[in-house]
Amino acid sequence: MVLTFARAKPFHYFEDYMWSVLLHFFAKSFRRRIRINVEEHGREEHGREEHGREEHGREEHGREEHGLEELDLEKLDLAQQNDQGWIASPLKLPFQELHGHVCVVHHDSLLVIGGRSGEEVYAAIHEIQLKEAPPYTSRGRSNTIRPICYHGAVKLASKVYIFGGIETSATRGIFPGAPRAIFLGATRTVQVFDPENNTCTELRRLPKALSHMACAAWREYVFVLGGKDGEGNVLDTVTMYDVNNQHDPKQCKNMKEKRCGCTAVTMRDIIVVMGGEDKNGDPLNTAEHFIILEDIWRDFPAMTEARAFATAVRCNISLP
Repeated sequence: MVLTFARAKPFHYFEDYMWSVLLHFFAKSFRRRIRINVEEHGREEHGREEHGREEHGREEHGREEHGLEELDLEKLDLAQQNDQGWIASPLKLPFQELHGHVCVVHHDSLLVIGGRSGEEVYAAIHEIQLKEAPPYTSRGRSNTIRPICYHGAVKLASKVYIFGGIETSATRGIFPGAPRAIFLGATRTVQVFDPENNTCTELRRLPKALSHMACAAWREYVFVLGGKDGEGNVLDTVTMYDVNNQHDPKQCKNMKEKRCGCTAVTMRDIIVVMGGEDKNGDPLNTAEHFIILEDIWRDFPAMTEARAFATAVRCNISLP
């Protein structure tokens, strides 16, 4: 799904810009690929995918969560116009039927962090080379401090920051043979993975345990949005986390709706949050945006379908 904002009146920050958001949705029980253009005077749905670039955008937020039910991936080539739409990708995930993991693009590689497959929960951080010709090689880079799933992660500068999630007691890393996991529940843990020296270090903790949240980076901060607390309650809270540890985590104004399994992207000084599930477990089609410098939330055009546990990527391209 490509969401295009073309000089939209409510967003004076974008008067001379056109932003595109590539939304690659993996629904709970099914998958659909739709492209939507949101213009100044409304939305129009088109039946074919148009040109651009897929690789460029995945650095913002590569999250493939909750509902990927097989090893195979699909890709949409935005660099050229064709009528094929989504096609099978030769890229393979490191574990069978993986979900609850996070994907982040680092240089010419895809980092796959944690996740679960059935009873197995993984601490592994895998790297899949994207630049080389298929078949793409995959190798284990490191492990998170404990096995983790349904966490959040973003790349900021040259490091990857991992927030919250559901931890387990068993160590399930790169190599097989570990016992089945015992779920410990949501965690306050914040970790940083440094690809240069291949280490994963624990940082200052979140104010409360969180899982199933969205994360968005802005300057030296990461915003942790919504999710579930340690008791499984769906939240509308927003935490601004200083990755340099110069300031304690700050609570910003709450979102307009409680949502977990939502997705978020940063556009200059604005964060757009889309979809997710409400407190009853029903998927949402609503969206809202946060003006960071003013600490206020405003409504955003709703999606045409309710979607939860999606991935959103901003692409700096213009579509005709």
